[in-house]
Amino acid sequence: MKNTVINFKELAPEFLVYAGGKGSMLAKMYQLGYPVPEGFVILPSAFENENLSNNAWKEIQFLLSELRKKNENALFAVRSSGLSEDSAQASFAGEFESVLNVMQDDDIKKAIYTVFRSRQSERVKAYSNVQGMESAHQIAVVIQLMVQPVMSGVLFTADPITGSHANMKGNFVYGLGEQLVSGESNAYDFKITRPKGKYEGPEDLKKYASDLYKYASRLTEQFGSQQDIEWAVTNERLYILQARPITTLTAGNPDTYEINESLAGDALWVNTNVGEAIPDVVTPLTWSLVRALDNESGFIPGYYLWSGNICGRIYSNISQRVSAITALYGMDVKQSMKLLGEVFGRLPDTIDVPQYPFERLKLIKEMLPGIKRLVKSTMKANKDMPKYIMETPGWCRRMAEKVNSANNEEELHALWENELKSYNYKAWWGLQASASKAVIALNLSKKLTEMVGTEDAGTLLSNLSGNSQLASLGPVVGISKVIKGEISREEYLKQYGHRGPHEFELSIPDPSEDTVWLERQIEEYKKSATDAEKLIKKQHAQYEDALKRFNEKYPGKLNWLKKKLVKASDGARLREEARSEFVRVFRINRVLHLKQEN
Repeated sequence: MKNTVINFKELAPEFLVYAGGKGSMLAKMYQLGYPVPEGFVILPSAFENENLSNNAWKEIQFLLSELRKKNENALFAVRSSGLSEDSAQASFAGEFESVLNVMQDDDIKKAIYTVFRSRQSERVKAYSNVQGMESAHQIAVVIQLMVQPVMSGVLFTADPITGSHANMKGNFVYGLGEQLVSGESNAYDFKITRPKGKYEGPEDLKKYASDLYKYASRLTEQFGSQQDIEWAVTNERLYILQARPITTLTAGNPDTYEINESLAGDALWVNTNVGEAIPDVVTPLTWSLVRALDNESGFIPGYYLWSGNICGRIYSNISQRVSAITALYGMDVKQSMKLLGEVFGRLPDTIDVPQYPFERLKLIKEMLPGIKRLVKSTMKANKDMPKYIMETPGWCRRMAEKVNSANNEEELHALWENELKSYNYKAWWGLQASASKAVIALNLSKKLTEMVGTEDAGTLLSNLSGNSQLASLGPVVGISKVIKGEISREEYLKQYGHRGPHEFELSIPDPSEDTVWLERQIEEYKKSATDAEKLIKKQHAQYEDALKRFNEKYPGKLNWLKKKLVKASDGARLREEARSEFVRVFRINRVLHLKQEN
């Protein structure tokens, strides 16, 4: 590697990985215009057999002289930047050595060695063992202009204990920040409240609070996580000395699939509906696809999540939805929860719903691109729905044949990139478009409950399939038809072989793959003495009775009700068909994965 010593301004993206956590973050912030003291990074390649190379030392001396030209009597800070430092899972802050207030070249050289060799210290080895990491670390060294602060402190952009985003919390000391870490001086607490940046704390810091809030907000947005920020004030100016993810607010390690996204912030999560649709612990393959699809239709940018993975199960983030509604429409939490209650279940009034501090105008601006995509994609999916539902079974059969005929990894990758990935999104938008039809039945349910009570309202709506059959009932009714000889076993698996209780978990085979599954279902069906078609007829008779009672109570509204029921029935059938075809497409991802394994 030719470049072994690089200043912040010129540290290119391809070298960031060699600059370590601190060095790469300082360079990024400097290049993005944050008030970071000037400096440079000595990469690990500058050292040969534990010694600084002659060429590297000459480059260091040159860069020091350039900084001295602009800063008379400059002092320097020499700090570590471990390549495993300051990740979302671990922070080595305070574990490696730092040397401050160094002036002369000889002293700076000694400081470089002190910092570089600290990677072999006992405390670094002990911390590495606790974190389950190797104790042998590569290390870069940062040399930076030393500011002589009037005040030094830290700011957490979210509460590091509870994960609440409502306030940014921090503390500071007068003088060097090392006194804060060591506890040598009394620390002064302060907080900055979102979304307007209201400051509460000692008067001396107040004049710098708005800048601190501005920089902290930008950092969380640009780097996609809540930040632990070191800062200092000198010569009436605020400086940012370092920023790293808050390690106590990590969702886990995606590489090891140890994920709990409820730890990343203070939020209320529920798995109503999604837990019924996806009851299994989802494997990494399934989760990666679900997350990609969820992101496709999401319209709140940044680190706010519609759904999350909590120990392998999928949950919905209620706090995010409630916070967006309250910010956009000025509703209180109870009103927002009532609005969401029909979808996610009614919660007791005593439950506290943590809030994200969205700013209304900013939220609207950020949401607009996503909402435009949502509207455009949903409208297109609605328009294409009949053709999509008709063509998807054949497309899936052909795609499965292509996948199984592929000869190598490159051909499989091409099939994914050119065909299957886009069809996953197409099926997802079809599912989203059809889900909007549920509003028709939901509104009718509310109205009928007011008119005839819960029981009759449920009976009237239980016959939404009308004279035809909902796709969700197909697998059950289909078994009855196989027994009666109305359809063959092959035809049954062709129509319904992709459906099942585990249809959204790609590690589990679907019925079409299991040669004895259908025979077991037929035997169980016979033993249960169940007649699905007879039950449907009974349900229809109950519906007719409820319809008569409605007509007796509201003689002039029968035609109104029938029209509403037809509309709701059409929506229900479309929704079920779209879900069935989405599952059919989703299962092709398993075919691809199995082919890759073989």
